Amino acid sequence: DTLVKEALSSRSEDDIEALEQRDYASLTNPSLLRFLVDMRGANATERQLRDDLMTMLIAGHETTAALLTFAVLSLLRNPHHLNTLRAEIKTVLGDRNPSYDDLPKLEFARFVLAEALRLYPQPPILIRRALEEDTLPLAWGNTEQVTVFRGSDIFMLVWNLHRSPQLWGDSAADFDPTRWTRPRTGDEVPSWGGYSPKPGLYPNEVMSDYAFCPFGAGARKCVGDQFAFP
Repeated sequence: DTLVKEALSSRSEDDIEALEQRDYASLTNPSLLRFLVDMRGANATERQLRDDLMTMLIAGHETTAALLTFAVLSLLRNPHHLNTLRAEIKTVLGDRNPSYDDLPKLEFARFVLAEALRLYPQPPILIRRALEEDTLPLAWGNTEQVTVFRGSDIFMLVWNLHRSPQLWGDSAADFDPTRWTRPRTGDEVPSWGGYSPKPGLYPNEVMSDYAFCPFGAGARKCVGDQFAFP
C-alpha cells in the first residue's frame, strides 16, 4: 500500500508515445508500478493498481515458471527432442544470446513450449460464470443438450481437452513438439474442425478449432498470450 501511494503522489502524466520513449532507468523510482501509474494517469486508483500488480506478479510469474519447469522436465524425459533443440539453438545462435528477431528461426524451440503447454496447461482449469440462462450446443457424445442457469459456474477442464485421444490421437499423452507441424483432421469428432498449421509464431485456439486453448479464448482471453508467450 505504501509503494502504491508513493507512486500515485509522484504521478507524471503524458501521452502514450511520450511514456514509451521515457527513460525510466534515469528515474528515482524506475519500476513497473511507476509505468502503470503514469500510463493510467488520472484514472489510476489504489485498488486498480493493486489489482494490476497482483495480476502481473502472481498470474504472470507463476504460470511462466511452471511452463518452463514442465518444458525442461519433458525434454529430460525425451533426450532425442532435447538433442534436436540443442542443435537448432547452436545453428541459429551459436555462442551469442538470443534476440526477439531470432524467434522466427527457433521453430522447434517454440513448438517445445507449445507442447509443454498442451500437456501441462497453466492453469489446467478455466472457470466462467453464466450471466444469463442459456442452452449449450449439443456436445459430441451427448444425447441431450445441457441448460446452464443464471449464476452457474462452468468449469472447463483444459487438461482433459489437451490430452483427449479423440482430438489428438493415440499419442495425445506423449511429448511430441513435431505434432504442431502436421495437420490433424476431426474424423473422430465430426463437429471439430481439426488442427491446421498456419503462419505465426505459436499454435493457438483458432488453428486448433479450440482444442488447444491454454490462454482461454474470446473477450476474456488471458493477456499472457501476448505478454509471456510472444
